[in-house]
Amino acid sequence: MVQLKGVDPTGGTVFTVQDYAVWGDSSKHVGVAGTSDTGDGVFGSSIGGGTASTGVHGTSNHIGVLGEGGAIGVEGTSNNSGAIGTFGYDNSVVGLTGYGVLGRSTRGIGVMAIGGGIDNPSVGDENIGLFAQGGPNGYAVFADVVSGSGTGVFARTGSGTGVFARSGNGIGLHAVGGGATEENQSLPSAGILAEGGPSYGIVGSTDGVGGIGLGVPAGVLGIANSNYGITGISNSNTGIRAISTSGAGLTATSSTGTGVYAESASGTALVVNGSMQVQGNSIGQATLPGGATSVTVNTPAATTASNIILTPLGNPGGQLWVERAAGSFTILTSAAPANDVPVTYLIIN
Repeated sequence: MVQLKGVDPTGGTVFTVQDYAVWGDSSKHVGVAGTSDTGDGVFGSSIGGGTASTGVHGTSNHIGVLGEGGAIGVEGTSNNSGAIGTFGYDNSVVGLTGYGVLGRSTRGIGVMAIGGGIDNPSVGDENIGLFAQGGPNGYAVFADVVSGSGTGVFARTGSGTGVFARSGNGIGLHAVGGGATEENQSLPSAGILAEGGPSYGIVGSTDGVGGIGLGVPAGVLGIANSNYGITGISNSNTGIRAISTSGAGLTATSSTGTGVYAESASGTALVVNGSMQVQGNSIGQATLPGGATSVTVNTPAATTASNIILTPLGNPGGQLWVERAAGSFTILTSAAPANDVPVTYLIIN
């Protein structure tokens, strides 16, 4: 072991350290200073002490380790599983706030974090406070609150974007909460994918949640295995509002269930302001032949309890009524018409 005797000119203290290869102590100035034109100013390596040993350790009431460089000020590398490349710890007393790790750059990146086995990270020219890049199967940034109800990641801005997430052909932001388990199945590419388990995937207060789709199928897509894809709740206004300049403001699709379900305890469940278009098996046109008193229409929309609205487009010859059956209904007239009469129908279940 190398012994190093150091003298602090301001205090006149002489010390001898057996446990350190290099030890620097100063009450007013720099403990250890390293300068190099082409190499490392200060290089620390620890290979024999396990994952708990430290290559470079700095302690100060102000800054423990300060690195200034044209490219990288401080770089930390760890080759052991579970070890830490760079570790910062703030042990401020109550009432004071310090920084575990502080990175500052006037024109580039303040703190750069690389993980997942990336050797040559791709960095743009943006001015970034924190830049993180992960491997193909890892995380660029992982935030975990061990206990309690703290926030994993908190973002705040005065007038800009609090959190900006981008993905080339996958999911920009994937959020899992409410006791949900992350889905491993193939999921649609989206700006935001939120899974809520027994609770909600996304909850928006005040003006709620807004989605904009520019040349894509939908601004907001809600998928649920056994519950509601999208639920809107408002105490005094609209729960869900959909606006479109040229396409569909709101599209609801269900394979075997209900596409849109509207319910109101004491008010109006559904209001349509403007023209309404109905498509599918619930609407159509049949022809009552001249000289006949009935015609049967086969459609899967018909049930024995369906409300069927008829509109004859000619003189039916007498009064019209229907007889309902499962999968069909029959239009009957009290007197046969002289000529064929088109009759449109609307089935409401």
